[in-house]
Amino acid sequence: QSEQMIGTLAHALVERVFLPGAPPEPEDAFAQATTILPDLIEEMAAPLLAPGQAAELMRVRRDLPEAARALATHLGENGLTIAAVEAEAIAPDTPSPGVEFGGRIDMQLTDGRGRPIVIDFKWSRNDRYRRQQLEKGSAVQLAAYARLSGAGEAAGYYMLAQRRIVGRAGAMPGGAIEGAPSLGDTWARVVESFNQRHAVIKGGKLHAIGIDYNPANPAPDPDGISVVTSPHCNFCDYVHLCGKELVR
Repeated sequence: QSEQMIGTLAHALVERVFLPGAPPEPEDAFAQATTILPDLIEEMAAPLLAPGQAAELMRVRRDLPEAARALATHLGENGLTIAAVEAEAIAPDTPSPGVEFGGRIDMQLTDGRGRPIVIDFKWSRNDRYRRQQLEKGSAVQLAAYARLSGAGEAAGYYMLAQRRIVGRAGAMPGGAIEGAPSLGDTWARVVESFNQRHAVIKGGKLHAIGIDYNPANPAPDPDGISVVTSPHCNFCDYVHLCGKELVR
């Protein structure tokens, strides 16, 4: 829960420091983030001010301005322009006719030739999970953002705490993961999996895949779909509805 709260705080900070247009100079980004952060913490992350949270508060106050500086450096060195921040995008008839999906893209960029690039900001103590998503072809959110923005393969995560890009090598500036499946392939499998799951539900079945889920050795998907993501049962409020926990 704390990491989610800090992630939300980090997104709000980036949105205020990085405005559409040329990226700020690195030292300006650091200074702005340092100035804005105390008020944002009071507004959005007050539990960090509680007794016993001094170490976590110090980490946030140190790491977020540094992340802003590193991001400004990355954008400037690669000649990238900010097209939009937290921009809403919608795609009709996707992933199937009559269905519409959309989302808010953290940051849309353009390179020196006007080609779109997408960055999705993440805050976590390490980047292992996001790297594994790309390596296994299960980076569903990133593939969706690339589809919504028309960025193709030029999409990746910016890990705020680690201050680095996690993306496919050669696909976007800073990407270094070799041999990962394309985001286009991931999206194609998302569409196939959506339609397959939807057909099962229309047939009258709804599987609660979180029940007895073992992340170390997950069972085959009951509907046989190809894109399987871990159920987020660790912070879901509906475990009684799906049957994972009994009402006592």
